[in-house]
Amino acid sequence: MRQSFIARGAAVLVIAAVFGCAGQAGKDSFQRGLSLQSQHRYEDAIAMFEDALAKEPGNSSYKDGYKAARQALVAIQIESAKTTLESGQGNFEKLNAALTSVDKALALDPANPVAKGMSTSIKADMDVMVKKAEQLYSAASKAVEAKTWSQAVEKLSEISSFYPSYLDTAAKLAHAKEEGAAFYLKEAECQQTAEDYAGAVKSLEQAQSLQPDNQRIASLIEQTKFLNTPTSYIDKAQAYVKRGECDLALVSIKKAKALNPNQEMLATIDRLYKEAAGALITNADQDLARKNLFSAYNNYLATTKFDPDAATTPRAQDLKERLVAAMLERAEAYEELNRLGNALTWQDKALKLSGRKEILQKSQALKDKLRQRVVKKIALMDFSSPSASQDAGRIVTDNLLSYLTRNSSGDIKILARDVLGTLLKEIELGQAGLYDIESAKKGGKLKGTDVFIFGSVLNYSVEKNIDEGQKMVNAVVGTKTVPNPAYQEWQNQSRSGADRGPAPPQSVKEEIREIVKYKVATHKKTANVSVSFRVIDVEEGEVIITKTLKKKLEVSDTYSEGVEFANIPFKELKLPSDTELLEQVVESVIAELGYAVLSRFQNLQVLYSNSAETLKGKGDPELVIERYMDAITAEEVKNSPSQISEKARNEIEVQLKALSNEKPVDDLSSAEKASRQKAAPQTKIPLAVKLPPDQAVLERAAAEKPALPAPAPAVVEKKEEMKLEMAPAPTPTEAAAPAPVPAVAPAAVADSKETLKK
Repeated sequence: MRQSFIARGAAVLVIAAVFGCAGQAGKDSFQRGLSLQSQHRYEDAIAMFEDALAKEPGNSSYKDGYKAARQALVAIQIESAKTTLESGQGNFEKLNAALTSVDKALALDPANPVAKGMSTSIKADMDVMVKKAEQLYSAASKAVEAKTWSQAVEKLSEISSFYPSYLDTAAKLAHAKEEGAAFYLKEAECQQTAEDYAGAVKSLEQAQSLQPDNQRIASLIEQTKFLNTPTSYIDKAQAYVKRGECDLALVSIKKAKALNPNQEMLATIDRLYKEAAGALITNADQDLARKNLFSAYNNYLATTKFDPDAATTPRAQDLKERLVAAMLERAEAYEELNRLGNALTWQDKALKLSGRKEILQKSQALKDKLRQRVVKKIALMDFSSPSASQDAGRIVTDNLLSYLTRNSSGDIKILARDVLGTLLKEIELGQAGLYDIESAKKGGKLKGTDVFIFGSVLNYSVEKNIDEGQKMVNAVVGTKTVPNPAYQEWQNQSRSGADRGPAPPQSVKEEIREIVKYKVATHKKTANVSVSFRVIDVEEGEVIITKTLKKKLEVSDTYSEGVEFANIPFKELKLPSDTELLEQVVESVIAELGYAVLSRFQNLQVLYSNSAETLKGKGDPELVIERYMDAITAEEVKNSPSQISEKARNEIEVQLKALSNEKPVDDLSSAEKASRQKAAPQTKIPLAVKLPPDQAVLERAAAEKPALPAPAPAVVEKKEEMKLEMAPAPTPTEAAAPAPVPAVAPAAVADSKETLKK
């Protein structure tokens, strides 16, 4: 401000000094400018000075007065901008006002260094605020879309603190506060319904933070805080105990204890524990009388949550013995109906209450039966052989048995024909097929067998093709001495008197060549193995897989008799034996055949669990329990528990609760039992589908077998006509060198998709 007064005084002095020198034409304008200057109307004063100069452009006094007035106004604008920036916390509006003053100063004095520096600084600060507002606004918009109102209000409020006029921040902030308050009020209402009063108070306080002047919210907070006290929870627990709703009473008691009740309240809580335990014993006794064993069992177990000593009273001990006896009776009834999963469920619950040795032994026996049920027994029958190879069936059967045994999981059991004993001697399954299987099943002879595999080896042979021929070569077989033409020419030169050099040799050696024949041949072997097989589900009496596999392996190599003196090497014929070739093809067939069988029985626990899910909609909880118990047992057999078992156990409890409203199985009449005497239907094995062979299994099977000598590429050569080849005479070095060994390439295994005919 002091600088402003100094600037103003200087301007007045300058104007007064030049006033006496001013011309008459601009005098009136200059006087008005002086008057306006004294009234601090600097912009109007400058306009008058400009008018005076327009009338008298050459008047130096007017120019000096005009310049002095502009400098004074620049100083005033800069001072105004500084004052604005220093007044309180800076926000976008203040920066904008300060920038307006600085822009006015620069309009009067564009080169003013102070004004230029302030303009740059203010604009930089404004850019930072704009970018920050953009980021916060974007985050707030996303929070509004996600209905996370607290976050939206926080972001929008921050924008309002430094840039309240940014876009529609004010309207959006009001909307977020209104919607947020409604959201937290609704959340608090749900929490109150669930008796989560502590959570309800927090939700209401969040609503209040958005609408601090809302008296309704303040009143709800006070009411809810009163409910979230030990006294309130104890009162609720007492009401629950009187109604026999002990689980809800336990929840209220725990909440009361978490709020640091006084000694009197703790005494009341101890009394409620004992009352609840007594009520549970009474409820369990009443449930047992109604044969609602599931509810009786759960009520009895719940007594220990309230009073660990409650189960030791004579009344509780008597109830336990009667409850265990009833559960064992129910387990026996289910076992008679061959519903082993239900039987084991009740047997295990009885074991948990009693712990008696005989109950444990019975549970183990039921588990063994369940394992027998869930483990798929696959009977492998001897494959028949073609007439040309009587051992082929045995070879394929042995290889398939080895593959299945090596690659099957714990829930699959492979039975060889010799293990089945005399039961199957009466029927020739490989020939008779489904008719005899159905007959044997009805006669009980196939009990304990789920799947049969039988088939025929249609082809087990090696085809040989030999293509022989001859090649001819014009080879050097010796030398002879002949006159040297050069010597004769030398003699003729001597007779004519011409100069001649040293005499050349009188004779030279000449090669003796003959047409030499040698044998060549191409030998080719093709191993062919064709197998037709069927997989039959005994329970359903249907073919689930039927397939014919045909594979071949072709190898070839060439033979050359060679001509040693003509530098044509001898080439030995190298081919694997017929047995080795057939073994390779059999391994390939077995890998695909075995995979086709085992792939139907992988992850049986998933199959059982899915079957249970399907049965849930058919209104038979007992069958649902059977399938879930199968899933649990399958994982126990493989010793690989997973979430499937955990889910199955939870679902079994749900189904038991549903069964508690139905007529108990131990109350069924003889006629009702007879109608349900049939065993629960087995989980159906998926029908055959075309599956690709497991490449990993194929590679592993190939790796386990020692590699055969690799034959040469398959080459078929026709007999060649006699053809002359000029073979160079062997040098001493070449004659001594060993014959080169031809490159060897691996044999190719070709799969034929052609279906074989028997």
